[in-house]
Amino acid sequence: AGPRANGATCSTEDAMLGLRELEALMQQELRSLHERCGLLQDAVDDRAVGPIRRIEQKLSDHDLKVEQLLGDSQECSARVEEHEVRIGVSRAKLDAQDQRLALVSDRMDRALRGGGER
Repeated sequence: AGPRANGATCSTEDAMLGLRELEALMQQELRSLHERCGLLQDAVDDRAVGPIRRIEQKLSDHDLKVEQLLGDSQECSARVEEHEVRIGVSRAKLDAQDQRLALVSDRMDRALRGGGER
């Protein structure tokens, strides 16, 4: 029974040693994979995520500018309407002055014709 037990012990010890070696190799491979994943993540961040973030920032900046321009255009539109009203009032006054001038001109012409006939 002794040699068998001794042989079984060697087999168990060999199996445990093999298991530890396998575990060490697995841990080394996992560390290597983890490092490679980190490098891959850095590359993705540099080539894709960074530019996407810059584009998002530019988009946000442009959105603010568009909002500001919309506000400015509404203000300009209100000013244009105000000026159109003022121009309309000025045009009406000018038309009224033209009518008065035409009446005065007609009276002057009649007065001059009437005075010349006497």
